Amino acid sequence: MLTTSNDRKIKVGRAPLAGTDQLPEGGAEGRIRNSIAAVIVLLHKYSSRLVDQLFLKIKVCQPGYSHGKDLNYTLSGDETFYSLVKRIEGELESTFEKCVPGKHRAVEIDWITNREGDNSAYRVSINPAINGDLPEVIFSSEPSSFFHVVFENAARHYKVLIKNALQAPFDELKNIDYLSYEELTEIISGAYGPVDEQISKPEFLDELFNQTVKRFSNSTAVV
Repeated sequence: MLTTSNDRKIKVGRAPLAGTDQLPEGGAEGRIRNSIAAVIVLLHKYSSRLVDQLFLKIKVCQPGYSHGKDLNYTLSGDETFYSLVKRIEGELESTFEKCVPGKHRAVEIDWITNREGDNSAYRVSINPAINGDLPEVIFSSEPSSFFHVVFENAARHYKVLIKNALQAPFDELKNIDYLSYEELTEIISGAYGPVDEQISKPEFLDELFNQTVKRFSNSTAVV
């Protein structure tokens, strides 16, 4: 595994660039806002049963410049992805205005929890795409940190979540899934046991009767 520059956090996941067919309006800055929103929703879903608020240190970086801002988020399941993006747009407007026009912008997000003494125990790096795609997102965490296990799957979950969010931006956050079909199947199997495909497939009585006739064609039917 690769270590980051401070030799403590581990890069646990990388979400490759998404296709341009998923992109909303808003240019490079809009794509960054959508990526930030998707990261915030994912962190909320990871931690909502343990913490009420998300404390984030967001830093917008350009060659030779960086501008930071502290943000607190309390998300409601009834809020939509679109409304969250608009909140981010308003809260980061002054930060983006300080950036030099025409230069690529990268974003670093440190998720601050009361379980770790290091403010950068969880870091998400959002790197701009050259060809107009969604940014690349890299998740890093310390191996000893509380959420390290879920962070190992964060890149995969992020890809599923942002795809679902951009396809239905006006859906409520509670209805935006981040688990893949395979993961949901595994969870259901673990909770209720493996599914018997033969039993789970509904069949009508007349179809079962015809199948029985074919299997025991020389036997007398009892009605």
